[in-house]
Amino acid sequence: AIIGFYKMKKIVSFSIIVAVFCNQCSRQSAITYEGTITAGKTERLLSTVLNKSFLFSSPEDMMILDSLLIVHDSYQQAECFHIFRKSDGTFIKSFGRKGRGPGEFMDINSANTNYNGSITAYDPNYKKIVVFDIIDILQDRKPYFKEYTVTNAPNFITQMLLYKDEFIAKGNDDKLRYGFWDPTNETFHNIYTDYPQLSNEDEDNWALTEYAVKAKLSPDGKTLVSATYIGGILELFDIDDNGLKLRTARFFFEPRYNYAQGAKPRWVTTSSESIIGFEDLFLTNDAIYGLVWGVERPQMENSMPQLFCFDFDGNPVKSYILNDALESVAVDDDGTIYGVGCDSVGQYKLCKYITSK
Repeated sequence: AIIGFYKMKKIVSFSIIVAVFCNQCSRQSAITYEGTITAGKTERLLSTVLNKSFLFSSPEDMMILDSLLIVHDSYQQAECFHIFRKSDGTFIKSFGRKGRGPGEFMDINSANTNYNGSITAYDPNYKKIVVFDIIDILQDRKPYFKEYTVTNAPNFITQMLLYKDEFIAKGNDDKLRYGFWDPTNETFHNIYTDYPQLSNEDEDNWALTEYAVKAKLSPDGKTLVSATYIGGILELFDIDDNGLKLRTARFFFEPRYNYAQGAKPRWVTTSSESIIGFEDLFLTNDAIYGLVWGVERPQMENSMPQLFCFDFDGNPVKSYILNDALESVAVDDDGTIYGVGCDSVGQYKLCKYITSK
């Protein structure tokens, strides 16, 4: 098997821990699902190993800041973020400790680079936003972060992304799906509440667009993209100071799922019939890159996610053939692709990928 396990924390979402599931697939809605992702071009990539000695445990997000690669990997790590030199993969240092103190986390649900060269990390359990200054971290200049506690939220806030001097919040029901949070007066505004109608049940729609979802901002802050783990629903939103507006949505696979017994509001998890969608998402100002499984959950043991490039209308324009099973991906301004994943013997490694000639 290429991958012997696939992120058990995605089977159990956030702090909801359940032992028994009741089987439930989505009801047929008016949405027509494409059933596949087909790109016009295919490109084979060759890998150059940058680092295979670092003990990755579950690399969830990968970021690029100038000459640095930063990997969010906190599953079995004392610190949550790890800095590598982009040119040769040399490990530089780690930061962002687990704990209850300032700048520390219990669980990070979103991590994103910012336009000003910092990194925003959000812990939904502590309701804590931490913005790290990477230059200060490299120079060991303290304090190297700013911390905010999210208050006055209308529901449970699961992700936070820096937008100018505010944050775009992602909630978990129709009181707030997305909205802006101003840390100066601790208020929410420009609230967006629409959900795609994936089911006849509202709570299912909320949960399906929240379960292990990836939500990312383009570097210029003009576009937000959301991609689901169950079913592979891709949504693109235009952003300005007045809020979010849906540009387009692609519905690749019909969501099939279980219910988590006893969860209120009703929550979903994967079933053996679930077609797994997006594992990771990365945005440049020109394109969207997504790692997509596109197979039912039992088939994941003997397959690997496929890397696709989408345009900003949601169209798949290119697919890539790789020999590695990537778990996180990042793309440089010049189009160079970096990733962390497993090789055929299950060893994690940090790689750079170039076009095969």
